[in-house]
Amino acid sequence: MLTLYKNDFFLRLVCILCLLSFIPSGVQAWAFMPTRATNPGSQQEQEPAGATTAPADLEVSPAAEAALANRTALSEAEMKELRGGPKQRDPSTGPAPVVLPAAKVVLASLHAAAKNPEPESPKVARVLGQEETKAIHGSQTLPVMMASAMDAFHAGEKMEAAASLFAVINEYPDSSEFHVARKCLYELLDAASLAEREEIAASLPRSEGLSFQGKFMRGIIEFQYLALPLQQAGAVEKANGYYRSVLALAWSVMWAYPNMPEQYLIIGAYMTAAQALGGAELDSAVGNLQQQMAVSPSCYTLFAARTILNGSEPGWN
Repeated sequence: MLTLYKNDFFLRLVCILCLLSFIPSGVQAWAFMPTRATNPGSQQEQEPAGATTAPADLEVSPAAEAALANRTALSEAEMKELRGGPKQRDPSTGPAPVVLPAAKVVLASLHAAAKNPEPESPKVARVLGQEETKAIHGSQTLPVMMASAMDAFHAGEKMEAAASLFAVINEYPDSSEFHVARKCLYELLDAASLAEREEIAASLPRSEGLSFQGKFMRGIIEFQYLALPLQQAGAVEKANGYYRSVLALAWSVMWAYPNMPEQYLIIGAYMTAAQALGGAELDSAVGNLQQQMAVSPSCYTLFAARTILNGSEPGWN
């Protein structure tokens, strides 16, 4: 490096060579170069465009040469026949052209329609019947069950509809039909009388063997639609029977499904039923709950139980 700094002439030479090597690309020298090398001595005169000669090695008769020399361009009609495509319509024989209304006429009609709108007919969604659903889905169980439940629901057959809707809720809790069935069952129970609700609850399968959603729905029916209204109506003994059933049902799912979001409602119904029964049953229910809380790992059931018993939400740790 020290030698390079001392040899100033060598550095200048290198710089000049670099500049000379980049000058052609810098000024785009290829734009000034001819694209094809020609030899002026061998350039031949161009023949007229219309003249056509046969190759030297091809023998052509005098008649063919005369035809080539005297040929003319195709007419426009011949070119149309070769190109093909749709033929032009004859105005005298074809259909009459479509005449669109003027813009001001269209705007006037829109303005009149906006001022006086016509009443729209109500659009009612039609649910496929059981026979239609069987024809579409074949022997698939869930669509046929749902179609049967909806047929009974819309026909006002409360007992059959409740049984079919409850079956969908219990057997298919992860389906989209589950949410429709639960909503329809709530509507049916809201519209039913207290006697009809008791009849519906008696017709449903017992809690043994039901899924979590089946047990939860049965508990909702016994607690919200039977025990509470019966207690308000003064039928305390009958209400207490449903409260005891709610206690047993809530305890069976409280710790078996500890992280279900419905646990807050389950523990709330459990404590409400225990308080309604009172006395030794209340003490036993609270004691059992506290004992299980003491040994339970962290879960949503434990969080909900502490929240309801203490009246404040504890920390998640």
